[in-house]
Amino acid sequence: MDKPYTVYNILHEIFKTLIFSRIWVALCVLGYTQASFLLFDGETEIHLYSIMLMLGGYVLYVLPFLYFSLVKKVTKAYTDRQRWIQNHLTRFYITSAVVILVLFFLGLFNMPIFFRLVLHGIVVGIVTVLYELPLIPYKNRLFALRELGLIKPVILTFVWWYLGAYGIAQGWATIGDVETGITSTQWVLLGIQFVFMLILCVLFDVRDYAIDKPRNIITWPVRWGIKNTNIILIVFSAVGIGASWGINVPLFIKAANTLSFAVLIFYSSGAIKKTTWWFHDFAVDGMMLLQWGLLYLFYILL
Repeated sequence: MDKPYTVYNILHEIFKTLIFSRIWVALCVLGYTQASFLLFDGETEIHLYSIMLMLGGYVLYVLPFLYFSLVKKVTKAYTDRQRWIQNHLTRFYITSAVVILVLFFLGLFNMPIFFRLVLHGIVVGIVTVLYELPLIPYKNRLFALRELGLIKPVILTFVWWYLGAYGIAQGWATIGDVETGITSTQWVLLGIQFVFMLILCVLFDVRDYAIDKPRNIITWPVRWGIKNTNIILIVFSAVGIGASWGINVPLFIKAANTLSFAVLIFYSSGAIKKTTWWFHDFAVDGMMLLQWGLLYLFYILL
């Protein structure tokens, strides 16, 4: 029997498609990168570098699906997400091929940016692959870096922070000569952006506590408990707010960071613990888009 066309069911299907297909998180990477352009360069236009990083991020995010279907030939699906992916694998092949072609097409007309992205993205790409796929031999089995629960969020944070924040502060997105000097104020902003992304990553571990604990994946919530982990995230958020007001940056940055971290404090208090899976993914990853939106809004107003 078909589900009735209620507002909830329609939204459920829309967000299910966006999140399972990894389109949503790719868009969020765009937001995180654009936020960095506002923070470090005061640029409001959508930058080519952000688009290229979004496209490359999409390919990296769908790589595990292609790996397990082609190399491992996994046919059984045990979760709603796995079943959805299995039913749409052909679309993943097509979209991945199209995205790669578009990425190289953009690169042909913007070689300096493309080569910097590739050059600095090689190591990050390798780390990402090892993070997602069980390719590292250890004690007669293969494991992925994501199984190292305590450092898992740090690894994932570093991947996107390095390309989406540090690279922009360094000037990798410019056509001409690359600026290599980073001021002390910019280093604080980089630290704030690292903490911001780290909180998002740990929030997913809080959600996955019931899955990770039986599998003996020692994440922050498994090691220290959900309550203590949430306290740590609230402290991190408070530090982010304090650091934003403690440096000499425009008021729009202080205001946007304050509201962004305030929302993260709200999340860390357990406010989204019992929400549906799609709302959690939408809300937590969506913080990258929200931060960008708040920066842009306050940039105009202030």
